Amino acid sequence: MNMRFFYIASVFFSIFAAVFVFSAAAAKHDPHSAHGAPSMEMKATGSNGQVYTAAGVVKSVDKVARKITIAHEPVPALGWPAMTMNFVFEDASLAEEVKAGDKARFDFRNEGNTYVIVDIEVRK
Repeated sequence: MNMRFFYIASVFFSIFAAVFVFSAAAAKHDPHSAHGAPSMEMKATGSNGQVYTAAGVVKSVDKVARKITIAHEPVPALGWPAMTMNFVFEDASLAEEVKAGDKARFDFRNEGNTYVIVDIEVRK
């Protein structure tokens, strides 16, 4: 009977340990890792309205949906490495200022899970 108890306890412990390890790995999953960037936490600390500045190359612009994709340089203020991300324009008129291939400097803020561009400037 003691041997059976230890066997069941060891099986239970092994299953528990495996679930714990896989849960921890899943919690660290980075939705932006598909962009080829190293894993990192993507939550901006500026959901309080703080504005961040970055620079990068515009990959695409959807003027109707007010969306833009930018391959940006690192953003040290957020601990972000260089990566390609989707943003939305706060004001639709900002979409008129840029096109795919443009080098740009832009200001953005975090609104929940959305990164909103509040200003953008094309660079030569």
